[in-house]
Amino acid sequence: MENKSSEILSLDCFLNFIEDRTRILEGISKNCTTTVNSNSNKQFVKPKQNFSRPKSLIVNSHNKSKKCVLQNCDESHPLYRCSKFKSFKLSDRIDCVQRNKLCKKCLSFHPNTNCKSKYNCFMCGDSHNSLLHDDSKINNKNNSCREEENAPLCASPHSSTTQVEQTATSFCCSTFLNRKSILLCTARVFIRNKENKFVPVRAILDSASEINIISSDCANFLGLKKEKICLPVSGICGSTQNASRKVTTSLSNLNRNYQWDIELMVLPKITNFSPATRLDVSNLKIPENIQLADETFYIPQKVDLLLGCELFFEFIKADKIRLNDSRLILQDTCFGYIVAGSTEPIFQINNATSHCFLSRGMDTLDKTLRSFWEIENVTCDSSPISEELNYCNEHYEKIHYRNSEGRYVVQMPFKPEIEKISLGDSYQMASKRLDNLWKRLNRDQTMKFLYSEFLREYKNLNHMEEITNCNHSNGGYFLPHQGVLRPS
Repeated sequence: MENKSSEILSLDCFLNFIEDRTRILEGISKNCTTTVNSNSNKQFVKPKQNFSRPKSLIVNSHNKSKKCVLQNCDESHPLYRCSKFKSFKLSDRIDCVQRNKLCKKCLSFHPNTNCKSKYNCFMCGDSHNSLLHDDSKINNKNNSCREEENAPLCASPHSSTTQVEQTATSFCCSTFLNRKSILLCTARVFIRNKENKFVPVRAILDSASEINIISSDCANFLGLKKEKICLPVSGICGSTQNASRKVTTSLSNLNRNYQWDIELMVLPKITNFSPATRLDVSNLKIPENIQLADETFYIPQKVDLLLGCELFFEFIKADKIRLNDSRLILQDTCFGYIVAGSTEPIFQINNATSHCFLSRGMDTLDKTLRSFWEIENVTCDSSPISEELNYCNEHYEKIHYRNSEGRYVVQMPFKPEIEKISLGDSYQMASKRLDNLWKRLNRDQTMKFLYSEFLREYKNLNHMEEITNCNHSNGGYFLPHQGVLRPS
């Protein structure tokens, strides 16, 4: 698109250029596409001509899509943007699309089979535009599929092939449409903001989470002070999400008779809208005298908090009500009765997402390394020095010295009151042990020779000396010596 003037183009001009460009590219792609018949067994024969023929691609850019399809609308816009078309009844919109042979998905001038739009109906997920959605057909499909569930799947022997195919098709449709919606435990809780006021937010109570989580939008709305952290949050199948901020605040219920201090990890988003679709609660017989924790539990809404197992069982009370003819359970909590279980949605969505809130905080490398140093750290005992330790220090300073070979010599410290302790008569026992040793050596001359050589070497090294004047009555203790021979 070339603009020689200095004026800024309008949005309509830009959209018209995009539409023209799209038609040109679609025409080129159709010309270059070769259709191959899968049932044909003929081989492709390459032409013998070695020259290429010139081709001319002409695209007729008439004003069919520039101007609105409606005759009473003079504006230039696509049909799905036309306010008059949106004001029509559903039957009139469908008749307009069929009369002008428009695509049912994007409402453009091409067949449905050639539509490249990836978007389906936002209401039911079928292959048509949301402006052509019909709720009555969804209800009729649900009723017909429920009736065919009770019918036998096997056709009679006289049934035709067409009937068998229709039965199989309806069975697959029944499998899809009977998917139930699971209600998670949601509650309206109150969080203290920066002005010390309690603000209501929507929370999911999850007993499978080790941490508590708050969305970043909710944390910013409350104006809570954020602290820097680095905490990997692990979920199902090992998927991780790093939490870089946390907030600390108070949690309470409507009557303020329960209150907890809570630490919340800040993440960009907790989940999509919960529940995924609007639920049919017209047939639920919920008692009128109970207070629900979330009055609008059946309407898809955003989730601001995820409260984990740390406080989950403090919320739960004893009373529990099971609704008749359904799998919904009303569980009493500090916030009121929470609704959980499975129920039927108003309409089905093809790409409905199943949620699994399993999260745990993983220890970071910094925390693990810090724990390692704390365990391996040798800390000095700050307890006062005992008298015995003080005596040993003084004994070492007074007695120790270095000999001529450079070795330290220190006498063994004995307690001062050792002289008052009676060690008994050790001389007689040592003498008997020595006599037994001599008798043993006399029976084994080899051992006697080796033992004598050992003692002689011991004496030559000045490791022992002979006591000539021994008065064992003055005290002391005699230790017997035992010779040990290892033949190996």
